[in-house]
Amino acid sequence: MGADGDPVLGDLVRELGALVALEIPDWRDEHARWGLYSRAGEHPEAVDLLRRAVAVDPDPSLASAVVVMMLERIDSSQRAQWVGMLDPSVRRFSEVRSRELGLLESVRSGDDLDSIDSNTVDGWSDWLQRRVAESARDGRVLSLLSRHARTKRIRRIAGEALDGLGDGNVGGR
Repeated sequence: MGADGDPVLGDLVRELGALVALEIPDWRDEHARWGLYSRAGEHPEAVDLLRRAVAVDPDPSLASAVVVMMLERIDSSQRAQWVGMLDPSVRRFSEVRSRELGLLESVRSGDDLDSIDSNTVDGWSDWLQRRVAESARDGRVLSLLSRHARTKRIRRIAGEALDGLGDGNVGGR
C-alpha cells in the first residue's frame, strides 16, 4: 500500500512531527517526510519512533536514505536491525556502509591494525579511506593511506595527519 492510504504511517508521521516540533502539511509527500525524518534523526528521543516510521514507509529510496543517515547516529548493535528493515532492492548500500562503519570504528580504537595492508586499503571505498585518513591516529595506517589511497586528496589528508603525529609516528613513511 502506498503512502496515500497508510493510516499507520500517517499516525507515526504526525506523532514524530509533534515530538520534534515540525508539522508537515501533507504526510503523503515523500519530500516532506524526508525533512521530518532528517530532523527527527537529530533527536535521540525520536529515534525509536523514526525507526518505526521508516519500517512502514512505502518509498524504498527514502527509507534507504534515512537508514544510511542513521547508521552513524545509532549504536553499532542496532545497525543490523535498521538495515534489515529495508526492502532487499535497496539494502546493499546500507549493508556496505554498516560494515564500513564497523571498520572505521575498529581503526579508530586501534583494534587489529596489524592486519591492515595495501591490499586492505585498496579494498576500502573512497568514503572509508577518507574517513580513516581524517580520524586515524596510527602511523602505520596513515602511512599506508598516504601511499596507497585511491585519490590524491585522500593521500594528502593521510600525509598531513601522519606529519601531525610527530615523534609518536609509528611505521613512518
